[in-house]
Amino acid sequence: MVEISLLKMCFNFFGTIIVLSHHRMRKTMNMKKSMLFALALIAGISVSQAQNEKNTWGIKGGINYPMDGFTFSETGDNISSIFTEEERATGWHAGIFGRLYAGDNIYFASNLLYLQNEFVLSGLKSDETFKQTFITNGSQLDVVAGIEMFQFLRVQGGVNGFMYLNETWNETFDTFGAGYTFGAGVDLWKFTIDVNYNGSFKENSGHWNGVPLSYNRSDLMVSLGFKF
Repeated sequence: MVEISLLKMCFNFFGTIIVLSHHRMRKTMNMKKSMLFALALIAGISVSQAQNEKNTWGIKGGINYPMDGFTFSETGDNISSIFTEEERATGWHAGIFGRLYAGDNIYFASNLLYLQNEFVLSGLKSDETFKQTFITNGSQLDVVAGIEMFQFLRVQGGVNGFMYLNETWNETFDTFGAGYTFGAGVDLWKFTIDVNYNGSFKENSGHWNGVPLSYNRSDLMVSLGFKF
């Protein structure tokens, strides 16, 4: 019964992600509900460990490698003359995770993470060079399904939602983003190592100093975790 309930919650979350992409006025409220869902799921996993000793939860953290950046959402000579350079810095993340097994090898998992990346945009206006730093810090919620192989290797994939918390970013781009995630991991005693790729369902567009830009999230996350 626990596994069936979790399957229903996963499908409900996926439906929420689709609705959020079409109803911008409800973004913040629904994201908060999704985060509460993740916390409830992880709390439920800690209680359900008595039913299946493989069910687990823990903490994790690591680094983010941005693989894509900003592009022009429109074209024009004045646009390319204003936007001159983009710098990307390796970011970091930290949070909690939970994993609930439906049998011996199939599992469902949720991660609630705080992430931070940094982008520096350079431009030229009135013959003067200027720079602006965008810190894309925010909360990310993942819901994934996975399979365990060879008793230590895991392969997983699912959906995620992201809420940006930086005011400078939110003045230019959308506050909420939705996307997909997939990757692999290994369990070594109580430690976990995961490598996941995160992508966006659609580009996040906005205007920066009169320049129409689009941001398509694409990053690689490497995490080290500890299971309780």
